[in-house]
Amino acid sequence: MAGTTITSDGATSARLRRHFADHLNFLADHEDAALNIILRRGEATDLAWETFEEVRHEGIKSICALLDLDADAPELRLPVRGFSAACDEMTRQWLRDGRSLPLRTTGTAVLSPLGRSGTGAIPSSLVSSSSPEPAHRP
Repeated sequence: MAGTTITSDGATSARLRRHFADHLNFLADHEDAALNIILRRGEATDLAWETFEEVRHEGIKSICALLDLDADAPELRLPVRGFSAACDEMTRQWLRDGRSLPLRTTGTAVLSPLGRSGTGAIPSSLVSSSSPEPAHRP
């Protein structure tokens, strides 16, 4: 994810929304790169893909830290990976559709799979989720 630093001011849900709005703005400002390299996994060069994966992992760690989750917990690997894939696909469609939805609406939509991941990681004010206890960082 572009811009892995999440601001420290405001409620968790507002901070996440700002982070993803910044992420979407970055990708929109670099649309050619986003569509032709980052969001087309199978066609990216090894170096481009490796660099993207490093940035993605840092972004995931930042989000998990904000939510007080252990990014390396085995029970989070699958849902977090699914969340990342969903973000990529929604972003790809948003860019290809000419950004037909407002940024705020797209940002909220991008966050919705995280609340449904079974981790209970997103505050209920952002996404309703009734799920088991998340894997918190030690």
